[in-house]
Amino acid sequence: MIIEGKIFEVMESWPLQLTLKTQTGRYHVELLTETTIVREGETVNPGMLKPELKVRVEGQRSVSNKIAIIAHTIEILSENK
Repeated sequence: MIIEGKIFEVMESWPLQLTLKTQTGRYHVELLTETTIVREGETVNPGMLKPELKVRVEGQRSVSNKIAIIAHTIEILSENK
């Protein structure tokens, strides 16, 4: 599953969890320790994930929650400044 949207909230748990606002609604995104975060083709650390960033998330939909996704890869698409 691939979704795109803006990060609405970053929960300070570890691994991180995000709320992502998309055109079709909100999704809860769970990161794993092996989730890869990429910006401009380079791997970056999870601390780069901030509210208002536009991202593309590739992952697997949660079996128990249809608005939750377990992220394999998160690509930072743009930053609002």
